[in-house]
Amino acid sequence: MYRDWSTLSVYERFEATVAVVLTVMIGAVASVALYRLVVGVVQSLVLESFNPLDHGVFQKDFRQIGRA
Repeated sequence: MYRDWSTLSVYERFEATVAVVLTVMIGAVASVALYRLVVGVVQSLVLESFNPLDHGVFQKDFRQIGRA
């Protein structure tokens, strides 16, 4: 993309810039969602209960995964 930057029109440069910004933003949102999911599941399994086979804990964890 950047090696041909000088040959691009103003609109093509704008379009490429918007594509990069959107890619970074989507990546950031996905990373934050994955981080929050991992923290929530670890906190639920390790810190809040010592029995991950308990029916209530199991449902709570899968509810979190369904929301991610």
